[in-house]
Amino acid sequence: MRTKLTPVKFPNKPAFFKPLTVIVNSRILMIGMRNRQAKDTWRYAGTAYMNLFTLPSSTSLFAAGVETARQDLRLGTLTLIQFPELQLYPYYVEVRVPPWHQEMLVEVWQYSGDEVDVIKTSIDEIKSTLNNL
Repeated sequence: MRTKLTPVKFPNKPAFFKPLTVIVNSRILMIGMRNRQAKDTWRYAGTAYMNLFTLPSSTSLFAAGVETARQDLRLGTLTLIQFPELQLYPYYVEVRVPPWHQEMLVEVWQYSGDEVDVIKTSIDEIKSTLNNL
């Protein structure tokens, strides 16, 4: 997904970016951020937040949207993100851009292949070898 964000401006109020919300089905993402108007010394582009569509109880007073993890995003590059494996899909990612930017091009890619847990696979192989001794 690719989109260009611009700040919302109101008279006599500071400009701000509405958060970009993307529904995803993978804990592995890449997010790219680019601002052609950014100064050469700027590195910070924003933050990505993992939010779950869940509540602890049906009687909760809060909206379903439990913030679970976050990742800072850099300007001019893709950031690889591995959010925690919680087995609660889909969830939504909220990308927030700080107000000093005047525009932001955002790309969000989600991994759609099979995930292989290398550590678990290695432990299973060791167990299998020990059982066969």
